[in-house]
Amino acid sequence: MRGTISASVLVRAAAAEEVVDLRHQVLRVGRPRQTAVFPGDALARHWVGLEGAQVVAVLSVFAQPFPEGPGPALQLRGMAVSPELQGTGRGGLLLEQVQAQLGCPIWCNARERALRFYERHGWRVVSPPFDIPGLGPHRRMVYQDTVTG
Repeated sequence: MRGTISASVLVRAAAAEEVVDLRHQVLRVGRPRQTAVFPGDALARHWVGLEGAQVVAVLSVFAQPFPEGPGPALQLRGMAVSPELQGTGRGGLLLEQVQAQLGCPIWCNARERALRFYERHGWRVVSPPFDIPGLGPHRRMVYQDTVTG
């Protein structure tokens, strides 16, 4: 059984360099580390969840218009939680704090296996499944949905 959320998790803004290692470990398994450095990282906003000095969760938000037209102008990308801590609430804590800080609609391309996680935090699916080559099946999701139609 997985543990519960630790009261010692600190969420703070971070530099791009602080999110790459965990992104690589979780989202780019078996691929070169450089694939965890995303185009636009230098201009994006990044957050980490820390326990002591250890980064246990990360996410980044990019200024990127919603692909299907009117909708959120911010894209969540690169959310990852240490494998041994997934399912313990740390990722949810990070996501909720970032959503509260931004206070505006956000969209993402969520991996199929993460859909229920995002739905529990107020996101909804707005696209059919699509494949991102090398990464697998995804769905577009929005938080604070402003997409019409």
